[in-house]
Amino acid sequence: MRTFIDQYRQAYGVESICKVLQVAPSGYWRFAAQRRNPALRCARAKSDEVLAPQIERVWQANLQVYGAEKVWRQLRREGIEAARCTVERLMRRAGLRGVMRGKIVKTTVANAAAWICFSVRRCLRDFAASVLRSAESWNAYLSMARGGAPLSVGWLYGFRAQIEYSHHCRHPFSQVAATWSH
Repeated sequence: MRTFIDQYRQAYGVESICKVLQVAPSGYWRFAAQRRNPALRCARAKSDEVLAPQIERVWQANLQVYGAEKVWRQLRREGIEAARCTVERLMRRAGLRGVMRGKIVKTTVANAAAWICFSVRRCLRDFAASVLRSAESWNAYLSMARGGAPLSVGWLYGFRAQIEYSHHCRHPFSQVAATWSH
């Protein structure tokens, strides 16, 4: 927002831009004054400016594997005092992460409660249609449902492919397949 105000302040004025954006002009003026004179910034911003390169240096020196905890400990060994949460915040801001062991991404969450249904609708439009058939789109539906006590235990996979025309007219011939998997 500050760059937007900087870009258009000569043409429209700061107060009128701030009025339209519904922000206080005093916030912009404080930012502009701090940019002109860095001594006006708060103590946290000043210490962050000094600490950020030190954190980056320690992280690079240790092959980019140290996380916030180890970077913080290394800074303390070197005599640089900083709070651990400050190191975490500055590493997050700079996009620095340590190496994580084990599986990082968890793609599924187990849920033992009776039925779990997922439905995914995909519209496959990545083909060259002729001019006469340009209003068609091929759609595929994939559904999975877990069988409970009244049914046999296992998963039901269902797939249906169909052709849809414009104006939502369905093609009379569609393919349907379903299988049980235990």
